[in-house]
Amino acid sequence: MTTEVPVFMFNGFLDSGKTTFIQSILENPEFSNGISTLLILCEEGEEEYRPERFADGKVTFYNVENEEDLEPYPLEKARKAANAERVIVEYNGMWQLSSFIYAMPEQWIIAQEMTFADAQTFTAFNTNMRNLVVDQIQNTDCVTFRNLEPGSELTTVLHEICRGIQRGVDIVYKFNDGTEQVDDTPDPLPYDLEKPLVEIPDNAYGLWYAEMMQFPDKYDGKKYRFKGFVGKDRSLGREEFFIGRHVMSCCVNDIQYAGMLARWKNAPILKTADWVIVEANLKMEKNRVYRAKGPVLTVTGLVRTSEPEYKVVTLAGTGADV
Repeated sequence: MTTEVPVFMFNGFLDSGKTTFIQSILENPEFSNGISTLLILCEEGEEEYRPERFADGKVTFYNVENEEDLEPYPLEKARKAANAERVIVEYNGMWQLSSFIYAMPEQWIIAQEMTFADAQTFTAFNTNMRNLVVDQIQNTDCVTFRNLEPGSELTTVLHEICRGIQRGVDIVYKFNDGTEQVDDTPDPLPYDLEKPLVEIPDNAYGLWYAEMMQFPDKYDGKKYRFKGFVGKDRSLGREEFFIGRHVMSCCVNDIQYAGMLARWKNAPILKTADWVIVEANLKMEKNRVYRAKGPVLTVTGLVRTSEPEYKVVTLAGTGADV
């Protein structure tokens, strides 16, 4: 039986605080706990590691200089050479996270993902390199911002950016006086999951879809009404079709059709590009279309309608002017 290798991923642009944080946890005897660790370094910042301060000597360094050097075989070879039971990755903020995910050896699994940022430069990165910011936040467990003055109104902007990308992400602010604060600002959903028929506002489809993919149990077994765009495909059954919206996560270049499989006895009358309003019961189930578990709709009511003001929506629950 193959033993899974936990991977702790630390993301962020250069000088965001990744090295300082990793140094601190490796100095902690409770974290080290005699466990051998492979520390993969994908960039060099101003801060340097101080191995002599680590809680034990069971940390092996492995450098990756180029994104294209990320390959399963050399990564696993390095882990085996270090006899490492876990992996810590200080990732390069200019690289796509998918490059590492696709390069992970089969038995490696992401145990935790954290993102670090300098609050004073983060908004500029979000403006100029939005795709990389989205990439670092959309699946992370926590974002930690440093370099904030106590009482700074910048926290409101940072909150909106992060929660607009991933609604459930934890946010921590570290202030220059040595204090820190966990962001507990509530973000009410624009729909009521307690109602017998959950009405999804027109521009909230992207938010609803992202939430559903992140928290499937929360959305399973409920009935919904929403407006969507029909997609037909020869691989589908006679009474099946796709229903969804085009969603933009960061920029025009990454617009994707976020659709779900739907079943309806009158599906043959529909054609691709029809705009419809559907009422349907949603069930998370394994299906050949997803090749895994995913949302399947059983339609109980459907009417054709006109296209909405915004044909593309965002993950933040707004329309996209494209």
